[in-house]
Amino acid sequence: MSTNRKGKHAGKDHKMFGKKLPANHPFLLALKKKKGSKLSEAQKIKISISHLGKKISEETKIKLSKLNSGKNNPMWGRKQSPETIAKLRTRANKRWTVEARKNWSGNNHHNFGKTWSDSHKKKIGNSVSGSKNGMWGKKHSNHSIMKMSLSHKGHIPWNKGSKGLIVACNKSLKLKQINERRTSV
Repeated sequence: MSTNRKGKHAGKDHKMFGKKLPANHPFLLALKKKKGSKLSEAQKIKISISHLGKKISEETKIKLSKLNSGKNNPMWGRKQSPETIAKLRTRANKRWTVEARKNWSGNNHHNFGKTWSDSHKKKIGNSVSGSKNGMWGKKHSNHSIMKMSLSHKGHIPWNKGSKGLIVACNKSLKLKQINERRTSV
């Protein structure tokens, strides 16, 4: 019961304050009928709009994490069935086709033509450096090192045949400047 109500339904003075409703109460019966019913698209949009801008507190995030972790997780102790795995595989294959990759590259990429500020770049760098890095405190196994080595065999390095100090960023311009200085001396 709300404590902000006025008149005969005023908070603690109400006869039902602090009590549970009986099982046959019309309000509870109406709720039971609605349970499991599908929402219309309009209702879904209204709910979505009402939740826009709401931020979940860190305390709530921790509570939700505890509620869905370990034995409380609906998938605890279960494995995906072979049929489900096959469905997931086919959907992933459709998503990662060569055509799809072409559609996401170049002009169609969501970051194409965007430039990030120096402060944003620093934030990104800080978020993945040190102990926050996924490889922090880990080493590649000998097997993975061998795989990486084999994948690079036969590739021509980007700086093959160039002389002098080379900076990866805008390398051709820097190379020209360095070579010009050397010839002028």
